[in-house]
Amino acid sequence: MRDLILLQLVIFGFSYIIGHSAISFPVRVWLRAKGGILGAILVTLSECYACLGFWVGLGMALLWPELSVQTLGCPWWYLPFFGSASNYLINKVL
Repeated sequence: MRDLILLQLVIFGFSYIIGHSAISFPVRVWLRAKGGILGAILVTLSECYACLGFWVGLGMALLWPELSVQTLGCPWWYLPFFGSASNYLINKVL
C-alpha cells in the first residue's frame, strides 16, 4: 500500500511540475506563443491533470515495466490509467 501511494505521489509530482509549476511556466508560455495551434493544444493538454497523468504513467510504464507489476500487481499498461484516474481524483480533492 505504501508503494502504491508513493507511486501516485511521483506521478502527481511530475504532472504538477510539467503542467502547473513555475519551473515549466516559461516553456508553456513560449509554446503557446510560438507553437501555433499545436502548441496551444499541447499546453492545454499539459494543464489537464487527468490527461497528463496518463502520459506520465505511460512514460513510467515504458521506462520501468516491472514497476507496475511490483506496485499494482497488474500488467504494465494499467499504469497510465492508474495515473490518469488518481490524478483526476487528487485534483478534485485539492
